[in-house]
Amino acid sequence: MRVYGSFAPTETRIIYVHGATKRADPQTPHLRPLRDNPLLTNGDYATFHDFYYWQDIGCAADPGDIGPAESLPTPQVTDPILPIDEHASGEWNDPCDSESSIGENVLLLHQSISEAYVATGRPVILIGISMGAAIIRGVLTYSTLLEDGVAEHMIDTVIFIAGAHDGSPDAACAVSACRALPELQLMAMLLADLAFDLSRPAIHDLATSSDWYNWANDDGAPLPERIGYYNFYADIDAKKCVFAVFGDCWHQADIAVGQWGDGILNTGTSDPYDTPNSGGAKFSRPNTPEQWQYQVFGPNNNKIREGATDWTHQEARSYAAYHERIPFTTQQTTVDGCDTGGRTTLAAQLQFIILAQLGLGLGEDGARACPLHEVP
Repeated sequence: MRVYGSFAPTETRIIYVHGATKRADPQTPHLRPLRDNPLLTNGDYATFHDFYYWQDIGCAADPGDIGPAESLPTPQVTDPILPIDEHASGEWNDPCDSESSIGENVLLLHQSISEAYVATGRPVILIGISMGAAIIRGVLTYSTLLEDGVAEHMIDTVIFIAGAHDGSPDAACAVSACRALPELQLMAMLLADLAFDLSRPAIHDLATSSDWYNWANDDGAPLPERIGYYNFYADIDAKKCVFAVFGDCWHQADIAVGQWGDGILNTGTSDPYDTPNSGGAKFSRPNTPEQWQYQVFGPNNNKIREGATDWTHQEARSYAAYHERIPFTTQQTTVDGCDTGGRTTLAAQLQFIILAQLGLGLGEDGARACPLHEVP
């Protein structure tokens, strides 16, 4: 348990777990403001590490990174047993597709956290985007079922951004050949852009109500209370243009076509133990003193093209709060800061949170970025 208001100049490892099909790359601009902050990277207080998916042996790694693994740890027995999708045993030709199973990557991340703790003596800070969040959640469940202390003592903070906490109904349609509902067809098109390989495990794990989510979200494995939980999600409000002339709307419907979530993931529910058919990116561990959830806003507070034509496929892909754009647009998107309630950039809020966890915060007590909640 960190001691608020104090710190030691000893390395804390920040481990970033990217999403499926994203390919960890030292040159990637994902979360660039964090990577460019010397307090988070120079080793005096912290170092920033990319996690590499199982089988991503063709991905380049920086020295000191948690590079592509050469072997997979043997799953330890849990009850219920850790699920690894059947497609994990299929053919695999792409050396850097980031589409291995969530379960396989849970084994690797679990091992990496333990190794980091042994090396530094300090619990890690985990950041997970999209499927990366699902991998982190899997580690929490896996360690809790094993009662091995990794989740309880070796993880300080988890930060989820556009996290696939409950999966995607469009992923479920992709693997079962169902037809997307008319109001969800845009989301289905956007998911298709990601070019998942149906012969690989990731898309099957990310389907709503998959074996993975039924295992990982089981309330029989309660999430550790002492960890700090921070979740960021988007909810884009797409309007329907009822009548357009030369590309301009003459009438804007008063109700939205739908809340598009982040364009790939619906918002879902905050319950970390459910598996709704609609999937979702919300997450909040109840009765925990350090848990915060933020909506990520793009331009116009996520109100899409009011007074103009319908939100198109191409426009969605370029919108700052769109699922695929969020890792690149942390200085353009905003959230309501937990310290003042005023709007701040996602980049600033992420740095504020992490610096506070390192004891370098600028909050009212000199440490916490966000006040603790009273637990009944």
